Amino acid sequence: MKRKRRRKRRRKRRKRRERNRGKRRVRNRSRRRRRRRRRRRRRRRRRRRRRRRKRRRRRIRKGCLLESAKENIQKKKREEIEMIKGL
Repeated sequence: MKRKRRRKRRRKRRKRRERNRGKRRVRNRSRRRRRRRRRRRRRRRRRRRRRRRKRRRRRIRKGCLLESAKENIQKKKREEIEMIKGL
């Protein structure tokens, strides 16, 4: 035998505002009075532009580069000679 499924009835919750629509008198109004402050928000849009600074590479002149390279080679040679002398 098949059993019939019983549907559960959902109770709708009415909004309080709707329930109180008919009621005109409200008790303790003086105590319950709330001031509503209207705040005006001023939205300021600030657009920030990020400027990327290009890093300038200092160009080393070829002549200077050669000079420093020569000096480095001489320094290495000197160190090698000192090492040999030390032995």
